[in-house]
Amino acid sequence: MLDDDAYLHWLDQCGFSDPARTLLTDIRRSPPVRRTAGGRGNIHGQYPSRKMRRTIQFESHTELGAIYLMEHDPTVLEFWDQPTKLKLHYRGPSGRRVTNWHPPDFLVLRPEGASFVEWKVEEELAHLVKEHTDRYQRHPSGGYRSAPGEIAAEALGLLYRVRSSHELSAVFIQNLMFLEDYWVKPLVVDDFHRHLLQERIAAQPGVRLAEILEPKGEITVDMVYALIAAEALYADLTAFPLGEHQEVRLFLDTASAASLPHLSLPSTPSLLHTSLTFGGRLFVLTELNSQHALLQGEFGEPIRLPHAFFQRLIEQGAIGQATPLDADPTRLEKRKILNQAGPKAMKVADTRLLTIQTLLYGTSEDLPVTVSSRTLRRWKAQYEAAEVQYGSGYLGLLPQTSKRGNRIPKSDPVARELLEKAIKQDYSDARQREKVTVYQSYVRACEKHGVAPLTLRTFYRHLGKATTTEIETQRRGTRATYPEQLSYLSLEYHTPVHGDRPFAIAHLDHTLLDIELVAQASGRNLGRPWATFLMDAFSRRLLAVYLTLDPPSYRSCMMSIRICVKRFGRMPQSLVVDGGKEFASQYFDHLLINHHCQKTIRPPAQPRFGSIIERIFGTAHSTFLNNLLGNTQASKVPRTVTREVDPRRLAVWTLSDLYTYL
Repeated sequence: MLDDDAYLHWLDQCGFSDPARTLLTDIRRSPPVRRTAGGRGNIHGQYPSRKMRRTIQFESHTELGAIYLMEHDPTVLEFWDQPTKLKLHYRGPSGRRVTNWHPPDFLVLRPEGASFVEWKVEEELAHLVKEHTDRYQRHPSGGYRSAPGEIAAEALGLLYRVRSSHELSAVFIQNLMFLEDYWVKPLVVDDFHRHLLQERIAAQPGVRLAEILEPKGEITVDMVYALIAAEALYADLTAFPLGEHQEVRLFLDTASAASLPHLSLPSTPSLLHTSLTFGGRLFVLTELNSQHALLQGEFGEPIRLPHAFFQRLIEQGAIGQATPLDADPTRLEKRKILNQAGPKAMKVADTRLLTIQTLLYGTSEDLPVTVSSRTLRRWKAQYEAAEVQYGSGYLGLLPQTSKRGNRIPKSDPVARELLEKAIKQDYSDARQREKVTVYQSYVRACEKHGVAPLTLRTFYRHLGKATTTEIETQRRGTRATYPEQLSYLSLEYHTPVHGDRPFAIAHLDHTLLDIELVAQASGRNLGRPWATFLMDAFSRRLLAVYLTLDPPSYRSCMMSIRICVKRFGRMPQSLVVDGGKEFASQYFDHLLINHHCQKTIRPPAQPRFGSIIERIFGTAHSTFLNNLLGNTQASKVPRTVTREVDPRRLAVWTLSDLYTYL
């Protein structure tokens, strides 16, 4: 961050106008114009920036990656979150003139000038370019732009840029997170070991990290990471995660790495556990040896390929590493088709896919099935047609046995139209009308139109097919249908959601335990205690457990952190919490900021984002608490509780005893 003299010199060097100078100075002196809040399933939080000496807000994984990028970019002098609001004028999708006060994500100061930057996910930008053509456009030189944003920023003497998540390297961001501990608290490597490492790497440029490490422990991996963080050694942070010792190659500096570029290229073994595209589908390479390769998709059984054929498909480009562009806007439609196909149909499609790929890139002797040439031509035509329609040829190979026979309905088309209208309007209504009531209103509608209604049995069959998650959401709300939504098993490569090492990500949350406690001295009933768990996401180990009879507050949070530091001598690098008010305490925030701990707040009413900590709550109750005297299982049905099973009478556990065994 620039000091006052350097900032004034930068203003003079860039030649800003007086209004631009005033705006930039006000932004630097003022807090953000809005507080970020997670929405549409996004996280939000605060990153303690060492460059800016303050916390920077983010409200998506994309913005967090951009923060890491700017934090370690030497050409970025300063970056400010939610700097101001720009008044944008454009035409909406309906053609009407729209005026919108838009806060850009960041204001970025560079030696050549300043610009507002808006970061968005690639899939969202691809959709916005089609739906909001007047606000977002594709840039002629690549990427995206916003003409209204550029006009509003130009009036202030600044620039406006729209950037995509496609510009972020997941491996690079992961490595920056990995080295964060070595930047916050630098590890000092003595001269002897530093010179020893540099001599070995100078004698063998591009040596693998695994070959440098010695079993006796004379050279530890922490020494290597510390020297990489201090730029005393060089490793390409965009090539491989630093945790993969067999793949990371070490150099003395960037010049020696540039002289041997082939050593930084990913080799075939590095594809293991990465996302690959094959036949228009996404797979993860789960196994690779000298005999075969095993590809696991989101649905269906894994596909086994001979090793030689797998190598040939990679060389021919039939199999490639997945990119963010592979997650196109039609991805959800593809997943629905695959989910409805069933395992048997997908097994048939897998065989056909291997046959088509063998036909294209192999020899006729390698075909996995023996079919006629006419069948092969038909499969190939279906594959190519689905490639054009869906961008996935695999969907064209799914058997269509469910469409055999005469599928033309014999009922009156008006009756069918009224049936669809009744399901969409009456059944999906928030009043949650009974199915029989909806059918009765449908019968009355048919009588008005003078047509015979479909039978009740047919109505139930159509209702079962038409009832989707969207209709149930309109009927019962998003929270009620959340468990029924498809869990998104992401096969694109991102930074590991649970971290790549212990203490990288930890989850903190509270729960009211299902057990009654008594006082140790008097035996008086004290009620149910609250437990605060701090759990490491990578190792699934409980870092801290805190029990209290007080409801959750900032004291519970800070005591959990205190116990963690007492046990392990450090705090987590990133802390995931929910939207509880105790996590928004100033005392708690200051504790995290002073120790450079990033706070991430998960979306509300979506417990899958906190499944790590939510699952341990259930395990603690089912395997431990429900087996103790005084557990409250009986009181969950109050009308059936009698004196003999009343948990308050059976309570024998004290707070200290429960904490000892928990």
